[in-house]
Amino acid sequence: MAHRAGQFIAQAPAKKFIDEKLFWDAGMELTYFTSRPPIYPQLWGDFIFNLSVFDLVLNCGPKAHDILVKS
Repeated sequence: MAHRAGQFIAQAPAKKFIDEKLFWDAGMELTYFTSRPPIYPQLWGDFIFNLSVFDLVLNCGPKAHDILVKS
């Protein structure tokens, strides 16, 4: 027996790219969320938001896990 997803979760900025009718027609709930990226120490200059998790790991090493859990 195949299982189907009943919900699709997307970041709010993606709304402009999503055809919501396709999800409704497929019987799926569509939910948008706004994420708050954690602020962590970056090595050079002012903090730059929305970089990859690699930036977090390379700047914070083992502390990256704690930063993500707290956010």
